[in-house]
Amino acid sequence: MLPEPKQAVEVSAQRRHTCVLTTNGEVECWGLNAYGRLGDGTLVNRNAPSKVVFPEGVRITSLSKGIAAHTCGIDRDGAPWCWGLNTNGQLGTFDLSRTEVAVRTRGLDRPVTAVVTTEHSTCALTADARVWCWGDNTNAVLGRSTDRIVGVNLPGSVMPIEVPGLEQVTNLYAGGNHLCAVQRDGTMFCWGDNKYGQLGLGNDEQTVGPRPVTGLTGRVVDVALGQSHTCVLLDSGTVTCWGANQHDQLGFQQELVPGEVPFTSEPGRQVALPGVATAVSAGRYFSCVTLGDGTVWCWGKVRSEEDDPYAVVTDDDRSVPSKVEGVSGASRVDGGSRHLCWVVSGGGVRCAGKDDDGQIGNGPDDVLELVAVPVVGYGS
Repeated sequence: MLPEPKQAVEVSAQRRHTCVLTTNGEVECWGLNAYGRLGDGTLVNRNAPSKVVFPEGVRITSLSKGIAAHTCGIDRDGAPWCWGLNTNGQLGTFDLSRTEVAVRTRGLDRPVTAVVTTEHSTCALTADARVWCWGDNTNAVLGRSTDRIVGVNLPGSVMPIEVPGLEQVTNLYAGGNHLCAVQRDGTMFCWGDNKYGQLGLGNDEQTVGPRPVTGLTGRVVDVALGQSHTCVLLDSGTVTCWGANQHDQLGFQQELVPGEVPFTSEPGRQVALPGVATAVSAGRYFSCVTLGDGTVWCWGKVRSEEDDPYAVVTDDDRSVPSKVEGVSGASRVDGGSRHLCWVVSGGGVRCAGKDDDGQIGNGPDDVLELVAVPVVGYGS
């Protein structure tokens, strides 16, 4: 007799691995396990879900979002736990020690309501609507200037420091090396890397500290950050993106010049969607929306470090959104470095995209899945 399928409430697609939160507060991960990013006590890659190791009695209520080699979760008491890469102190343990299981972040004396991860840092939104960050501070990802981390020789902090200039933050988002926060009044602030205008300031100048995004024509409903681009869903149901656009991840084409990355540094052009969007998500070089009918549409490219040209829904770059085949009833869509996953009605999990490290979670590794496939143990 086959076991009953497990039920998911949230999925986090990360850098070549994926994690899922179950209805009973457990976390399972699969994909690449370098640096212990699966948190299962080993360094063995998995092509099917493997349980993250927590101390007995710890139950998780939400997962981090980002495109990183580490993942975090928040327990029932509002304390963050992290696992995976810790070369810059991004796990929040006050040191650079390696771990293959989940460890509790230190230094936060207040409950946390959300956690996000950049490539080498972590930020948390606390219950008092403030933002705290730790880890690498290259390009002022932590929101302020810092000294160098001992043993790393890069700027950063192994303990949480508060990001200045923010008030009454309601939502927090992270990309490759930049972050954005939305405040209660609907205003949006971004900080970190701005090499390709991904902060939405109308320029590509590097700044320190959060700055307000310019040119938004409506109230922000949802935000998604890729490696070097940003997309926003407005209350009109429209989506606008800015930042790097070498793979049409902004939803429109720009002239390509050899050796240069085309970019747009402020909101403006709307993505040509086939319907009204209810949520927006992004991966490293691609963007997606969920429509009211539960379908998922994506544009841009899922791409590996080796530069091979695999896309989410087609083998070519696409500026026009294309439907991910086999998707219905999708919610909580999240994009990773080269794949995306989502929860479906009934708690099942589906993924699509690049699967070279087993990050799609459907058993024996496939090079590429252009359609939605069920994750082992989470629905047929």
